[in-house]
Amino acid sequence: MELTRPGTRALTLWATLQHLGRIGVTQLLEQYLELAAQLRSRIAAHPLLELRAGGPLPVACFRICTDAADPDAFHTYVAQQVQDAGRAHLATVTHQGGTILRACICNHQTILADLDILLDEVTRAVRLHEHRQ
Repeated sequence: MELTRPGTRALTLWATLQHLGRIGVTQLLEQYLELAAQLRSRIAAHPLLELRAGGPLPVACFRICTDAADPDAFHTYVAQQVQDAGRAHLATVTHQGGTILRACICNHQTILADLDILLDEVTRAVRLHEHRQ
């Protein structure tokens, strides 16, 4: 079913509410927010990372502390490497004139261990980049 036609865009929301109910949707959103808060805490405590933006949405925007000649390209490279590995997904976003990483918790199957996987993948991509240099 095509959901891009006018009048059918609400179908996804309706189906979700029918399946989970109002309380279920509320609990799911609270779960997303708690996981994002945990991710932001882990990023803030990580020696290689710097939290740049977050909350109140289930989002964490961060940068890698780097002395790369082109930090924007470096962050784009890391995001692509994380995505290519297939264990986590990161987007890039422009923040205060520079490219940084953006993680959004929006999958109902995400658990705390997945946050560690994401940070491990970021660290792996950084090491891979350093090895290539």
